Amino acid sequence: MSRTFYPEISFMPAGGVYRPLFRLFSDENWRMVRKDGKPVERNTAGEARQAARDCLEAILNPPLRSETMAETETADILGIAEWHETRAARAAEEQQAAFGTVSVKGRVIEVERRRARI
Repeated sequence: MSRTFYPEISFMPAGGVYRPLFRLFSDENWRMVRKDGKPVERNTAGEARQAARDCLEAILNPPLRSETMAETETADILGIAEWHETRAARAAEEQQAAFGTVSVKGRVIEVERRRARI
């Protein structure tokens, strides 16, 4: 027999009060909404249905928890930051020597070259 996921809510009259009921699967028995191990009792049928709906929602949509870690400064053991700076400086020098232009933040700046007059 396959289990069909079909959440349902209901209530059961019990001595002048109503007890909320729910089930998650169609072939499952009804379960009472419990708080601290004891069945919850409501004065009206509408309140009982709402209690069952709230319990079912809590089961199907549990509260999300997340944790964040504090960011800490990490030491540059390998010297990567310095390597990037020297690499960028070397690339800029090569670009200026080869093309006579320098690229700064995506903008091309032309470098004027003047010959010395004799």
